[in-house]
Amino acid sequence: MQNCSRPYPTLFLIAAISVSLAAQTPTKLTIRVANTELSWVMSKQVVLDTLKKNENNLVVPETKDESTWWVIDKQAKQASARVHFDKQGKLLRIERNWTPTSSHADDFVKALYNLASQHTFGDCVVATTHASEPQGETDEVSVGCQKGGIRIVHMEADAGETKLSTAALYEVIEPPE
Repeated sequence: MQNCSRPYPTLFLIAAISVSLAAQTPTKLTIRVANTELSWVMSKQVVLDTLKKNENNLVVPETKDESTWWVIDKQAKQASARVHFDKQGKLLRIERNWTPTSSHADDFVKALYNLASQHTFGDCVVATTHASEPQGETDEVSVGCQKGGIRIVHMEADAGETKLSTAALYEVIEPPE
């Protein structure tokens, strides 16, 4: 009679080696932002300098404490991304802009579909916010997930006799663990 228990130690060894190799595989520490390769381990100054090397990028602070910066695509005349830093200057979060340049609703929905279909976000929570100020109103839908998320923002502002309205779609990316 043949011993059937013999293959199990071999299978166990193969499984253990596979798990060990998977644990040794480094997570991706680089990310492409505004046609520029960045690393999650770069300091704030290195990130900003690297983004500025691309002549098509205009890099400007959003906040007075310079914790959030806009990366503007000069050619497309719209934001490519927002980059967020913590108080120590570590790259905290990136929001890549997926907003189509046209103002057609179907283009916006296609961009949202393309963004959502390219990721495995894990469990998600949806939250909404509304802000009203004398200059205008902002409505936001945030989809916060285990592995990143999506922000959809609609802004209306009064500029004299002209009322401005815009929508934006952002992919929220956080550093790998």
